[in-house]
Amino acid sequence: MMKKRLENMKISRKLRFGFLTVTLLGVLIGLAGIGGMLIMLQAQQTSYEKYMRGVQYSTNAEAAFARSKGVVKDLYINYGRSSTEPYKDLVETQFSTVSQQLFTYSKTICDSTDEANFNATKTAFANYKTLIDSYVSAAVGGSSQTELYNQLYSSKTQADAADAAFKAMSAYKSEVAANQLAATRTLSLVIIGIVALIIVLSLTVALVLSGKISRIISH
Repeated sequence: MMKKRLENMKISRKLRFGFLTVTLLGVLIGLAGIGGMLIMLQAQQTSYEKYMRGVQYSTNAEAAFARSKGVVKDLYINYGRSSTEPYKDLVETQFSTVSQQLFTYSKTICDSTDEANFNATKTAFANYKTLIDSYVSAAVGGSSQTELYNQLYSSKTQADAADAAFKAMSAYKSEVAANQLAATRTLSLVIIGIVALIIVLSLTVALVLSGKISRIISH
């Protein structure tokens, strides 16, 4: 009788151990899944904040810069036939937009190359803005169209330099953003693979324990 009771106690302990192991594996799977999701969410948030928003800001700055060049050209074409004040206001608005977008872009700089591109763009734009401010002031002051043409022509080199700088900054940011998103997808696949591996291992352990328990019960 005592021997039978001891055997039952051993079986009971083994059963408790088996079910406890399966339970712990289940908890481990759940924690792995939750942790993986948190990591993926953080990686996606970082990608959006630093890369995708950076692409948006650089694109907006480049578009505003292009619009400012169009307004500057329209000012020369219509000079003497309409008031220069509306063109002056439009140029200032576009320049303000460029400056604002560059400022917000600076918060998304991700590496030394990105920073170098940003500094080059900021400098090129500042140089172009100085020339155009002088050009607009001359137009408002009633300078001759020939003088305006000379100023506009002399600003072309700096305009091209600024345009190239904006394009280089946007292109690099887009490339980095694409690489980062690809890395995020790879990380997601790795995490999914780890969770799947844990599930397979837990099922394997559960099957092994079930087999042992069945043999114990049969015995």
